[in-house]
Amino acid sequence: MKPPRIAIIGYGSIGRAVIDIARHALPADTAYAALIRTPRKLKDIKRLEALSTLDDLVAFGPDVVVEAAGHEALEAYAPAVLANGISLITASVGALAQRNLFERLSLLASLHSAKLVIPSGAIGALDYISAVALIPGTRIDYKSSKPIAAWSNELKAMGIEAGTQTGPIEIFAGDAIGAGQTHKNNANVAVALALSSGTLDVPLARLVADPQLTLNTHEITVTGPAGTMHIRIENRPMDDNPKTSYVTSASIVAAIKNLLSPIRFG
Repeated sequence: MKPPRIAIIGYGSIGRAVIDIARHALPADTAYAALIRTPRKLKDIKRLEALSTLDDLVAFGPDVVVEAAGHEALEAYAPAVLANGISLITASVGALAQRNLFERLSLLASLHSAKLVIPSGAIGALDYISAVALIPGTRIDYKSSKPIAAWSNELKAMGIEAGTQTGPIEIFAGDAIGAGQTHKNNANVAVALALSSGTLDVPLARLVADPQLTLNTHEITVTGPAGTMHIRIENRPMDDNPKTSYVTSASIVAAIKNLLSPIRFG
């Protein structure tokens, strides 16, 4: 069996963590490459091939490509990756709130026998939600509460000084796809819930900035004929990217393992 080949688009906080975790979790002979704007920055990193163009990425022959460079990168590179029959795992799930982009990528994956993978990211239970989506009458409510640092740009746009608040500030309340369209950098989970729910009524989402928090907190409640589920997850933010939880990178590596493995869970 040939060694796995993993390519990643972007080498920021998520990309670095993905490679670090993968080196411990995947086979020792796995080959890695990263596509970035300035490949020379990777010259001192062992066992990581630097790529500068999309053609280089395809020529590397990856089994899986991970997008970890933001929504613009997903739009720019994902169509060509999928059109070459290469499965893609995206960290920028919020971008898929753009219905035309989601439908285009879904079609390309189908036409070229590739997979567009939406990882669990900062939460769990997408398998449960996908299952109860088959049962009419089910409802999802989602609340995301993050420390003020994760919402600095949004608060500034609202005319609120981050250091002056002592209580929670509601940034958004509405449907999950709407959250992704208006706050895509902070709504990956909301969009993942909406997409995994399939035939459910549109999940309801609340996005909250809370100065009392130090952890990114996600609460999901599902009610319906199958029963009730309520989960609360508190994640440590990445040191250099407070909008993103550290577990997100581990979730991407788990998705890689799932794609490569002959056995799948969920």
